[in-house]
This record gives sequence, C-alpha cells and structure tokens, in this order.
Amino acid sequence: EVQQTAVSTTLSSPQIASKSTLPHPELYIMVNGQPSKQKVVWQSIVNVDAVKAAIHKLKEINWLYKDVSENDLDDVARKVIETVSETTSTMLERASKQDMAGFQSFTIRTLNARHSTTSDIDQYKLLNVKEDALDNRQKCLDVMCFPTLFPSGRFGEHYPREVKITYSEYAKSRLLNKDSRFRKEPAYVFYLLWQKEMRELASGVYNLLKSTTQQRMPVGLFLDKVSASDSDVEANLSTMFQQIRGTKQYWFQKSSDLKCMLQEWGSPTLFLTFSCAEYDSPDISTYLRKVNSVSDSYPIGRLCCEDPISVSRKFSQKFHAFFNTVILKGRVLGTVTHYFFKKEYQARGAPHYHVVLWIEGAPTIGKDKPEEVLKWIQERISCRIPDENSNPELFRLVTKYQMHKCSSYCKRTKKYAGAFITRCKFGFPREETDTASLNCVEDCLKSRTMIYFLP
Repeated sequence: EVQQTAVSTTLSSPQIASKSTLPHPELYIMVNGQPSKQKVVWQSIVNVDAVKAAIHKLKEINWLYKDVSENDLDDVARKVIETVSETTSTMLERASKQDMAGFQSFTIRTLNARHSTTSDIDQYKLLNVKEDALDNRQKCLDVMCFPTLFPSGRFGEHYPREVKITYSEYAKSRLLNKDSRFRKEPAYVFYLLWQKEMRELASGVYNLLKSTTQQRMPVGLFLDKVSASDSDVEANLSTMFQQIRGTKQYWFQKSSDLKCMLQEWGSPTLFLTFSCAEYDSPDISTYLRKVNSVSDSYPIGRLCCEDPISVSRKFSQKFHAFFNTVILKGRVLGTVTHYFFKKEYQARGAPHYHVVLWIEGAPTIGKDKPEEVLKWIQERISCRIPDENSNPELFRLVTKYQMHKCSSYCKRTKKYAGAFITRCKFGFPREETDTASLNCVEDCLKSRTMIYFLP
C-alpha cells in the first residue's frame, strides 16, 4: 500500500529539475519502469514528505486510516528509505547527490511521459521489491489498495448496500461508471481481473472436489493428491480452468467447438477480419469525448490510450450492429447458415475480430466447376480501386484502409544467390492479371500462395 501511494504522489507535469524542486536528495526516491524494446524508460520521482502528507489527509477522511499515529508515519518513511537502501537490484532506488546532478541536464517526466535513456543514471535495475503477497480474502482490499479512487474508504466491493449486487455487477458498475478514473487506472482494472479469476478458480476447485468422487473430498486430502501427482486428480484439473478466459483449457474448449463445426458442416465459405480504425472513427471520437468530458482539442490518440476500455466496448457494439444488420439480416454475402468469431487485440492494443462464415448454396472448390466458384467469388470480392470522380468517399476509404503499404513490419531481408534481397512477407506488390484464375488448393497451402487471383 505504501509503495502504491508513493507512486501516485509524483511530481506533476514535466518540469525542469532544480535545487528548488529537489531540495533534499534523501527525501526523494526514483522509480524506474521496465525499458521498452526501443530502450525507453518511464521514470518517476517520489517525494517521501508528500507520501506522509497524503496519509495525514487520509486520516481525516478515510476510516481505514483513523488509527494511524505519528510514529506509524515515521515508520512508513523509514521503511521506504531502508527498503531502497538495502536492496541492490530493484525498481526503487534512493536519489543520491550524483543523481540530482544528473537530473539537472534533462527534463523530469511523470509515468505518462517518455524520455530516452541517458548515461547519467543507471536505468536498468529491473527486479521488483519482494513483499508479501496480498490476501484476496481480506475485505476492503480494493479500498485499501486504491486510496486515490476511494479517498473516503467507502463504496468498495463490500460496502453495505440496500440492494446486494454480485461481483460481476460491481465490476461493471466501476468500469462503466460516469467517473472515468476507475477504468483509466490500469492497476485497478487488472485488480478487478485478478479478483474475477480468483473467484472462477475457487469455483472450479469447489466443483472439482464435488465431482472427483461420489463423496466430497476434504481439502487436505485434495492437496495431498495434488502433491503426489495423483492421476485421477490431474485428469480433472483441466475443468478448473475451462471458465477462465485466456487459459490453455479455455481456448482448447473453444478450438474444439470450432473443429466440431468444421467436422459437421465442412470448410467455411469466407474468412473475414474486422479491424478498428479508432483514430479516424468520428463516432468513437465523439463517444470518448462525451464519456471522458474532454474538449474537441484533446488529442484522439492520447484519449484512446488513456481509455482503452471505452474504445474496445464501442468497437464491439459497432461490430455486432454491423454483423447483425448487414451480414446476417442484410445477406450482402448470401444467407449465413453458421458462423464463428473471435476477438483479438493487436500489439498496439487495438481490437479486431476474425470471423468464419458458412454461406448457403455457395460452390465448393474441388466439387463444383472452377467457373462457378470464380463467378461466386467475383460477385462478392473485388480488387479494383473505385473511381475517384464518381465515388470519392469509397475511393478514399479503399486507398487508405484496403491497400497494403510495406513497412518494417512486413519487410524481410534474405540472401539469394549471394545477394541480399528485401521482400514483403505478404508477397506485395503482386502481379496484375487481366483474368481471374483458380489454383490447386493443396499446392497453394504447401507453398503459402494465393488460391485465386482476381483482375
């Protein structure tokens, strides 16, 4: 709790370090984040006196801090100093006079800002300070861990309410709250996820203890069997994780469902990908500015980074509305008999959907004539750029979002005949053709080439 409060009471917006801003080195602690692949480090300065002042304020307004005495505050400050003094390789270090001199030469930035690493200070102390793990069974844990979100110590998960709500309802009420501070605090969002997974895991263990034998198995006996690698228990352990999203067992169940669909209905007709253009979407921009109460001049890129939950939620609503209205009811691709989709997130955090469709009456490669297959494809898929004069908006959308532009992401350098050649891993630019052609599926899968070409 002390470390978290310390991180939250950092210096405000970027400012030049000077003797007036850093009066005494021993009262400040530097917190260095994990370096990124570009060797960029997020850094923060913690004022121990500010931490003590924050606890004094919490004593006045938060019932959890009523019993904190002056000696306790001194012990807190001393413990922080002792922790960073005794550890030899941590993310916390006491700011020395040499460090203060180094800070004179560049701008101090908060955790939300970035700056390149410098040679003045050792930026690569990466191991975390080892502390006792939190007990998730402790009541008021969310209120205790996040005093900035619950300054009065009230309205946490276990706050007495006239109408009782489940944990799922409580988590939704926080993430969808009009006060955006809850969903914009990454540590709190992951805390809610951690609590959710702990509950699902406990439920899985409980169900396993009931279903392993005819009679309920005592916890002690269950732990002994786990330690002894009992075959009967290990065979049923996968059921504990099937309901926890992201686990191997969860995705194994989903992939098994898809394999059953393939076995029953054959190969899907179409594979679609829906990506989110969050920076250029007017409705997403309007929605984010409304729920976060910011002006139109606020950068949309920064807003998306600060509130990814709202971005993902709005994009999911758009996808389901488009899928149900255009794909299913509108039948623009044909009558959809079955479908399966999965939501994923790109490296930059943007969501996208992968969808497979089974279309009624669609010809099948290898069974129907190639001419019929190509005709069906060309009625739904086009490789042509729309005319700029007759349809300027469609021309803009296609040239901006539907044309591949090679970058460092797709370029690969390989050695051919003694020379190094750079090529796109997706095969762009591709050769133009005047007529459509259909290739052998097996040969294309082996060589990873296109199954068909369109003019």
